[in-house]
Amino acid sequence: MPKTLRVLPRGQAMVPHYEHQHVVRKFHGWTHDPNVGEEYEDRTETGAIVKRRSGGFEPIEVSTDEHVIELPVTPEYIRHLRDGDFWAADEETARIAGCAFDPKFGGEHTLAPSVVVDVANAIPAQGFEFDSSKFDASKAALTVLPATAKEGA
Repeated sequence: MPKTLRVLPRGQAMVPHYEHQHVVRKFHGWTHDPNVGEEYEDRTETGAIVKRRSGGFEPIEVSTDEHVIELPVTPEYIRHLRDGDFWAADEETARIAGCAFDPKFGGEHTLAPSVVVDVANAIPAQGFEFDSSKFDASKAALTVLPATAKEGA
């Protein structure tokens, strides 16, 4: 069983970092911006009045594979996946959580899912020479299916 779940933020769901709750409030897929929110006046220890903002959370834009959030496999995060608070970023994560995998992430993200390509069993197009040493499967955005039968076999 994998040690991590690969997920993407979904909609406006704010799933807390359970492992950091005792330190500071953090949410997966969100960043805190202290410059947004209502402005208010506060008094310092010396009695001076200063203007501050309450701050707020802004969603992180997800556009590349490096924005995929890797979480430990815990009941809390599996529940959030099942409840629709995250998108499963790969089929393995969806299988672990028992939820459907949507490779288009409901149209919310344009991230191409990671693809594992079986280069040894793939049949290239006729007249096409494939150099597997220059191929990075982690950046592939297409699926290569293995051949069902080879000619002459």
